Amino acid sequence: MGLPVQLKDPQRGMGLSQAIYEAGDASLFDPDKVEQLEDAMIHTKQLFADFVRKKREGLSTESERRRLANRTAELNLATQRHLADLCKYAQVKLRGLALAESQAELRTLHQLRERLAARKARGLSGAPASKPSSSPAQRRARLTASVGKALGLEVEVMAALLAELEAQEQFLRFCEVFARLTLGEGFRHAPGDEGLEAYTESLRKLYSADPQTLSTLEVVQFMAAKAEAHPVEWAKRWYEKALLLPLQHTPEYQRLRAIQQADQAALARRTAGGDSAIAEVEGAETAETAAGDPAKDAIPAAPPTARREGASGHAEALNRSQLAAQAATDDVERLVSKMFLRPDDPRLEGLHEKRLRYVAYLQLERQILQARENARRFAGVEALPEAAECRALYRQLQARKAAMAPEGAGGSSDEETPASQAASSANLFAVDPEAAAIFERLQAITSRVIAEYRAKPRAGPVSPLSGIAKRAQTVARVIEKSFGGPRRSEEAKRQLCEQKEAVARRLLGVLERDVLSEVAWLDAMEEAERPPLLPLPEGMSYTSAADVQAWKGLREAAETTRGDPFAPHRRAFQPALLGQAWDIPDRPLLFWGTGSKVVQQALRHAAEDAERRRQGVPLPPPYPCPENPWGWRLAKDILDD
Repeated sequence: MGLPVQLKDPQRGMGLSQAIYEAGDASLFDPDKVEQLEDAMIHTKQLFADFVRKKREGLSTESERRRLANRTAELNLATQRHLADLCKYAQVKLRGLALAESQAELRTLHQLRERLAARKARGLSGAPASKPSSSPAQRRARLTASVGKALGLEVEVMAALLAELEAQEQFLRFCEVFARLTLGEGFRHAPGDEGLEAYTESLRKLYSADPQTLSTLEVVQFMAAKAEAHPVEWAKRWYEKALLLPLQHTPEYQRLRAIQQADQAALARRTAGGDSAIAEVEGAETAETAAGDPAKDAIPAAPPTARREGASGHAEALNRSQLAAQAATDDVERLVSKMFLRPDDPRLEGLHEKRLRYVAYLQLERQILQARENARRFAGVEALPEAAECRALYRQLQARKAAMAPEGAGGSSDEETPASQAASSANLFAVDPEAAAIFERLQAITSRVIAEYRAKPRAGPVSPLSGIAKRAQTVARVIEKSFGGPRRSEEAKRQLCEQKEAVARRLLGVLERDVLSEVAWLDAMEEAERPPLLPLPEGMSYTSAADVQAWKGLREAAETTRGDPFAPHRRAFQPALLGQAWDIPDRPLLFWGTGSKVVQQALRHAAEDAERRRQGVPLPPPYPCPENPWGWRLAKDILDD
């Protein structure tokens, strides 16, 4: 209640002093004392009424004034004592309730811990399960559902996500090792390059979403030649996979995919059904436009004049598919532009824009961490014997490229035709089998070096990505092995149970430590409320007459021995107390409050004071104070004279 306080009223006020509040006792609280205080208040009002009446009649009011002053002072003191006892009683009750609640929580936690241990013992003992064994298909379905619920994704979607991420990491790892083996330099990882801004600047070119820049890499050209695609187109597809992958589960991306799927279905229907299917699709599009679908408004429809002019359904559907693909490319470019925006940029106005920027920043930071990991993992690759062979092969590759360059540029003039531009931009690996063979040898050496380095035990600090990759690999391994049979399914189930038990044990430990700290705090508060301990006499607090006589004999014997020149021990008798020389007293000493009679008398006084406090009788002086916490009265001893 925050006592001692000042109880304010518009017309009257009453205070509670600190001394009376500290002297309050919870054991002295009596709820029936309120009625006594009310009766005393009524009596005080009657005295005041008598005082006013005599004052008006002109009679003497001396006795009424004295009685009124005494009764008011007594009522004020009794009220303050009752309030102090009430507050102390409330504190004790609240502390007791909190302690009882904490004890109940501790008992519940102990029961949960015992139940968890019993469940683990039952699982380890191989006791048969209560449920009948289900079929492998049902177990696989349950495991798939549990893993999907734990990850928040479907298992197939998660597997595809892991496959895409692993492919991206393999590509970046291959580029790093290939650059170190052929050029002798890779991703810089010096102590001065630890800042995120430096890595952002170094990766701005990689994430510029410019397929023309990415297609100049020999790795990209070789991959495009194997995929029978143009390097620029392959680079575009890689950018779309790398940058749109984090956005695949946003509503906007799902809306875009729905538009693309609807366009493909419309193209198939128009190709199969002819003009009747075209009319049905146009009617459906008119209804959707009237309903105001925001997803359909994102892609502009073809003008109706083109339909009336007899444009084919195939051309119209192809146009809309191209528009959807262009929208996807625009999303990639906008995402890349948001990567390098400051958080306070005015272009990040909407919540969706900020979310896209945040997701893009996370993806960029993840790629930065992966590049750091590759730089740490493959440091020193350029000094291997394979690096010399790779550099020789790379020089042969550059020579082949230089030999083919004049052939493509020999017929060029000031005004290049599209055919000459296509010939000059031809992929070297698609037209030169020897260059492709050289790059295949480079790829084999690079893959072998990567495999050897990954097989080595890791040294140094672990990257933050290692834990994420380890969890992803564990989940993928569990999913892969769970489809192999009952034994693997049981292994996955056992691993899941162990993870749940570990989480439960950790949570129980956290809750138990919290409750124990609360109990310790309550015990400390209760200990602080207790009165100080009795100053009972100790063994060295006084010197008796017997001790004086014994020490006197020892001192006289020491003096006699010191005067004898033939005695073996001639050192003087000098007692010490706590390492300090101490003069032996030659008479009995009694300090204040340490004699046996004085202690008994003080205990008797303390019992009398406690009884007076219970009865509500005022205590006689001396009152308790810091120098005399129990209010002991000095007793005259026979040795004080």
